[in-house]
Parts: sequence; structure tokens; C-alpha cells
Amino acid sequence: MADPDAIARLFESLGNEVPRLDVVVANAGSGTVTPFLEIPLAEWDRTIALNLTGAFLCCQHAARAMSATASENGAILVVSSIRAGGVRPGRLAYSVTKAGLNQLVRVAAYELAPLGIRVNALSPGITETPLALETNPQIFAEAVETVPLRRAGTPADMAAAAVYLCSPAAKFVTGANLVVDGGESLW
Repeated sequence: MADPDAIARLFESLGNEVPRLDVVVANAGSGTVTPFLEIPLAEWDRTIALNLTGAFLCCQHAARAMSATASENGAILVVSSIRAGGVRPGRLAYSVTKAGLNQLVRVAAYELAPLGIRVNALSPGITETPLALETNPQIFAEAVETVPLRRAGTPADMAAAAVYLCSPAAKFVTGANLVVDGGESLW
């Protein structure tokens, strides 16, 4: 996702292999916990390239492909984060990119609507993934304690929301940001 040439090659390959593109999910994101005054420019640039620029390019390529083949259910889903709207120390670069994604979704949804292409965001909270559990189990456990539903989300929770947003059941939903966080963002 951080390599524009790789994204272009992916969509070129898809164009040669599938007759029509109906759904694309731009799901990549990474970040570190680094205090504001200590963020090196290289870390900032890496986070922007992966989380924001890569998603932008995927959305743009997907929309071009969908508009060229008259998709019956043109749906682009961008995975954002509840960190886009909240503040946690040390998460500046990640939070900025996810906030940028949310605005990207809104503008793209507006501009692509006349083409029949829907663009939405999914904003997970703490999610029990191998990466989250391996990185720092203590921080993960502490974060789960702040969730009103008293558990972390699961990949299945996020998948169910993604399936809805990409399906014809959501054919009148565009520019939305579905928060799936067990209430974590309520405080």
C-alpha cells in the first residue's frame, strides 16, 4: 500500500483478470506510539505513505475501473480508525492519517455518487488481531478495559460491518463512517 507502482500494477492485473470490479476494500494501516516531539520525519512520511496515500491511490484506481465497466454495486470501503477523532498521546501520525481518510471518503463519496460508486469508511476500535496481541499485550489488555462492552472487537465483528457496507443492502449509504468499537470512542 505504500508503493504507488505496486498499486498501479495490482489494478492493471485486476483489469486483465476480472471482467468487472464491484467492491474494493482499502485496508492497511500502521503506526507507532511516539511522543509528538520525538517523531522523526521518516516515520511521519512512512505513516502518511501507507495509511493515507496508499488508500487514496487504491480508491482512485478502483473508481476508475468501476466507472469504466459500469459496476452494478460499485462500493469502495476504506478502513479508518476511531483514532481519527480521539486523542491519545503518542499517536499523532496515525491519527492524522485516519482523520485524512475520513475526509477523503466524504469528498470521494460526493464526487463519485453520480457514477453510481459508493464510498464509505469503517472505523474499528481495539481489535483482537495477532499483531495487536503481539505488539504489547499489557497495553492491549489496558485498552480493552476502557471498552464499555468489556471486550475487544474481533476480525469477525469488522468483517460483518464491511460486508454490510459493501453489499447491495447498503445501496443508499455513501460517505458514511461506521464506527465498530464496542463503545470505546464514547469517552
